[in-house]
Amino acid sequence: TSLSDQFALELVRNQIPVVTLDWEPPAINGPVGVVISNFEMSIYAAVDHLVSLGHQRFAHVGGPTHLRTSHRKRNAFFNALATHNIDKENIIVIDGNMNFESGKAALIQMMRMAAPPTAVFAADDLTAIGLIGEARKQGLQLPRDLSVIGFSDIPLAAQISPALTTVALPRYTIGSIMMTMLLDLLSSSTHTQAEPPRIRHVETQLLVRESTAQAPQQPQ
Repeated sequence: TSLSDQFALELVRNQIPVVTLDWEPPAINGPVGVVISNFEMSIYAAVDHLVSLGHQRFAHVGGPTHLRTSHRKRNAFFNALATHNIDKENIIVIDGNMNFESGKAALIQMMRMAAPPTAVFAADDLTAIGLIGEARKQGLQLPRDLSVIGFSDIPLAAQISPALTTVALPRYTIGSIMMTMLLDLLSSSTHTQAEPPRIRHVETQLLVRESTAQAPQQPQ
């Protein structure tokens, strides 16, 4: 957000080390480390997976619109669908807040549509799990009636039924890199304004579990 940007920049200007995740720092030098998760290709893989199962109507339940990562996920989803020539009329976007309630509300909204989507990519696992719970409450059989893919791979993702297909973030690796960066920055005796940011990239992967299946047959 703009507030966190301003706060981080103020720390850097005062030579206080800062380490962030998925932050796109402006042109500034100083004691800053940035870890960037390269999740776009995993979202492409998620879309490839859904299209290979015959899905043609899609939904994306996004994260808060003020987050850069929300826009990155949405753009990757749309760009991936474009490579398969999916008609934009068959893609809906529902804003969410990365929680159970967002998923529940999104499912209710989709069920009111004349031709609801058969596949959903959620911006996070909590949204996906909330959506799955509400779908079952509404009488849907998952994944027969609806395929769902989440993002993050929180521990609960593998424990629910059906187990959630998701884009997995390597949380331990990210945490380890960030801690190493911070310790290195703290151990340095001096910092200068000419010091370039330390940037590391980490890869993600699509974990296919039980929440995706062949698209349901459409009535003739």
